[in-house]
Amino acid sequence: LISFLKKEGVSPVILSGDNENSVSLCAKELGIDKYHFNLSVEDKINFVKQYQKNASCIFVGDGINDSAALKLADISFVMNNASDFTKNLGDFVLLENDLGKVRYCFELSKKTFSIIKQNLFWATIYNAICIPIAAGTVPFIKLSPHLAALAMCFSSLTVVLNSLRLRKVSF
Repeated sequence: LISFLKKEGVSPVILSGDNENSVSLCAKELGIDKYHFNLSVEDKINFVKQYQKNASCIFVGDGINDSAALKLADISFVMNNASDFTKNLGDFVLLENDLGKVRYCFELSKKTFSIIKQNLFWATIYNAICIPIAAGTVPFIKLSPHLAALAMCFSSLTVVLNSLRLRKVSF
């Protein structure tokens, strides 16, 4: 996950209430350069605000002491073993307590955005061609209202079927 985030231009940072030794050891093992330890809830909030000045902030947490930072972050992931209160504040709850699912969310959101752009492109092209025909403004082409309505249903069906491709996405 850390190498993926770095490849995506995300700078991982550890914000922890734990002691320096355990946090530095964990950061070193994970290949994370920036880490902060012995942080209070207020400290985490201040760090999130500081990071938000430069870019969007993603926060992953599991404790009550992470709740305010999770709520403040632009995108937040909560581990399944967190308290119900903390889970309610997160944007995503990782049901399997697997941080690799954060990567899945990144990949799925990219694919979703790509499909949204495709749907908008094809719907715009389709409507630019079909609406004038359906309105009867194109000479020599006449459609009954029934066929025009059927053609518009085809446009919506195409968008829905294209979106359903997301169900088959796996990373």
